[in-house]
Amino acid sequence: MMEFAFNECNYHKLNATVTEGNEASSCLLTALGFKLEGILRDNYRINDKWCNDLKYGLLKHEFNSL
Repeated sequence: MMEFAFNECNYHKLNATVTEGNEASSCLLTALGFKLEGILRDNYRINDKWCNDLKYGLLKHEFNSL
């Protein structure tokens, strides 16, 4: 899917959002080359508790160098 987005659709960047504490998803994104770009504090509510979201990004030139 990333290859299609970058090479066929000519995207410059892909973004992903993960709720803080979801280590499996964070590890997968990191393994795919995504970099943590920031934290959105109290961005999502789960079971009456506010949670932070982690923002990840992958640029086309980073993908091409993998």
